[in-house]
Order: sequence, then structure tokens, then C-alpha cells
Amino acid sequence: MKKIITMLVVLMLAMAFSLSAVAESALEEEFHAAWDAFLAMEATMPENAEPGKVSRATTLRIFNSDLQLTLPTGCSLYSSTSTDAYYVDSQTGLLFAVSKMENYGSIADWKAVLEYAGQDVSYGYINDVLSVIGLTYDSGYQVSCFVNSGYTTYLIMCAGATYDQALYFIDILDTLCLASGTAPTATPTAAPTATPVPGVYQDVLVCDSGLALNMDPNIAFAGSDSGTDNWYDRTNDLDFYISEVDYIDSLNDAAALYSDDVYDDNGKLVYSVHSLDWIVYNDVPGLRAVMADAEYPGWYFMEYFFCADGKIYSIYCGYNSKPAIVDYYMRTIHWMDDDRGTLKLPGDITTVESRAFYKSDAYKAEIPYGCISIGSYAFAYSDGLIVAELPATVTSIDNTAFLGCSGELTIVAPAGSYAQTFAGNNGYHFCAAE
Repeated sequence: MKKIITMLVVLMLAMAFSLSAVAESALEEEFHAAWDAFLAMEATMPENAEPGKVSRATTLRIFNSDLQLTLPTGCSLYSSTSTDAYYVDSQTGLLFAVSKMENYGSIADWKAVLEYAGQDVSYGYINDVLSVIGLTYDSGYQVSCFVNSGYTTYLIMCAGATYDQALYFIDILDTLCLASGTAPTATPTAAPTATPVPGVYQDVLVCDSGLALNMDPNIAFAGSDSGTDNWYDRTNDLDFYISEVDYIDSLNDAAALYSDDVYDDNGKLVYSVHSLDWIVYNDVPGLRAVMADAEYPGWYFMEYFFCADGKIYSIYCGYNSKPAIVDYYMRTIHWMDDDRGTLKLPGDITTVESRAFYKSDAYKAEIPYGCISIGSYAFAYSDGLIVAELPATVTSIDNTAFLGCSGELTIVAPAGSYAQTFAGNNGYHFCAAE
């Protein structure tokens, strides 16, 4: 919690501008002009009703760009011009607008405009679309969202009388995506405080685990705090906190930490579980947890847990993390100078016989495509075995095949396969093969 609060304070106090004085003035002027026009239109609307549940229905293409939103049932076009479109939501009475900006600016530039306007800013990815969202209160909550498509900037905005209505609108913004379905590269247009430093991609050690991440050349060691190593990525403006988690004994314990939403002592929601996934990156089993902040919609923190030699390690990235970039880094995790053994079974076998690898020393087993069955005690009591890769052709696995193996054993197989059913029925972790 202390880390999260610290990162929030840093985020809200950051006032790093990448604009020239002239360009900044032009962007600010257009931003305020767009809001003035919107509020004049909003003044003609009836008072807002209480929001209902967002029910996805209508797809809205943002002008002729490659961006789209999915709107609730009952949203309709209220008024439009060549550069502005106003929509009304009959469920809440809210009016929101999409404006095509005359001046183009990077998302980092518009972030600076929103900060200068005194808004609380969330800067990151929504479904792989880089965006910046601003939230402020001025006789009612106001929400601004800037996105780019090609060399055009679009402003999506809403003025709500209540905080709940602002949350309702941000829920709509969470549907922002590319209409083509083609994801952009996971690199921000600009990092406002980035200062390039010469270097090469480097391995960042995960404590003394024998694991390492291959990080950006601009990552720098930022010190240690209570057994946690802090690293800062200048290029992407991200902080990583890496530590051994000595209060849990397994990935199952880590999963329990994120199994439910988090409430404070007064019953108020603090974080909600956004996603919780079992992962295996480069033969390293782990758990990926993403939590959504209840007070600042669109802001997340991400925590990855990895298991190495019976210990659990945490890699944490806080508020407003950029999921695509963070996960890219996590996928580079690997063993340093590892001499562990991998069982690669011959490609022509159809059956792994009973007790074939009983008490094996291997940490990974690769079962070839074409194998149909795995017999009793085939890998039983192989306490170092943490990854077993099974093909879709396997249709029979004896319940004792992996008896007594490590509690971190993860079955990697195609989604929907028999192996997935086996893992679920027998309490083994499962990760869908990519």
C-alpha cells in the first residue's frame, strides 16, 4: 500500500512538459475551446439521471479512424458537425462528445495539457491503445480522454454531475480498441521525463533466485528498501519493485492474495481483481495478477509471482502500469547459467509407460505430439518437476501420473484439451500453450 500511495503522489505531482511554449499554447487553446463548445451543448440537456448498469450494445467508430468504442444500449447521436459528434445516453441522461482536434500532439503532449489544467491524469494503454484520461471536478465531474490514430488526435469527453456518472463514462472508455484488431507496438509515443542513457539490454537479477529479466538499456537501479530492489525504466517511465516474498510458501498462496476484491475496514472497495492468470515464461512458472483501483478508474497495479527452488519472488509495477510493456518484460524472465535437465521424449512414442520417469531429477518434461496416454506413476515423486508440456493428442492420463511432484507443477497444453481437464480435476496449475 505504501508503494502504491507513493507512486500516486509522484504521478499527480509530475509536471514534465515536452511541448514548446508555442505548441503548448495552441494545444491548450484548442482543448479549452472544445470543452467550452461541449459545455454549451451540455447545458441544453436535462438533469442527469442515476446511472444504470453499462450493457454493451452499439459499436461507435470514431470518425474515419481505426478506433472504436462500444456504447451502452440506448445511446444515440444528438448532434454532429465535421469535427464534433455529440451522443446522449438515454439510460443516464449523460451527454458525451467525440471531437477531432485540429492540432496534432503526442499523448505525452496532451498529458501535459491535462496536468497543466489541474486534472488527475491516468496515462497508459486501454486494450493496446495508448491514451491519457483526465478527471476533474468543476460543478460536477468532468472526464477527458485523448487518443491518436495516424496523425490525428481525438478528444472524448463527458461532464457528469456525480462521481458515479463519471465512473459510468470511464467504463465506456474501457471499451476503446482498434477497429482493425491489429495491435500497435507497445511503446509510448514519448516518455515525458525520459533521458536516454547509453547502454545495452541487460539482465536484471531477481534477487538471489537464479532468475533474471532482460530489460531496456535505459533501466537503472534506483536503490533498495526493506529487502526490495527498485528499478526505474527511463524509456517507458515505469518503476519495478523486485523482492523475495517470505510470507507465502507457494504460488497457490500468492493466488489466494488476489482471489477476492480488497475492502478497507469500513467495507469500502479499495481494489478489484482485474485478472489473475497462471503463466509459464521460458520454463519459469508464475502467476500474473492485475488489480484495478476503485477510486481512480483506469488505474492499475500489476504483480507477477515466480517460483524458483522453493522460494516465491514478486515483481511489482504500480499505478497506471502499461500492461503490454510490463508483460513484454516479464516474458523475458529466464534461468541464469541453469544446468537443470529437460526430459524430451522421442517423437514417435504414443504411450508414456507406468513408472517410466518415477522420481526423475528433471525440472521439465516435453511430451511429443502424437502421444495418446500417460500411465500410472509415470512422473510420480519427481519433486523438482515444475513444467510438463502435453500435446492435444493426449486423451488419457492416470491420476497418479504426477503424484508427489512439486506443488508448483504447471501443466502447459492447448486450451480445451484433455490435459486442461486433467489439471483442473487433479489440482494442478494450468497454462494454455501459446
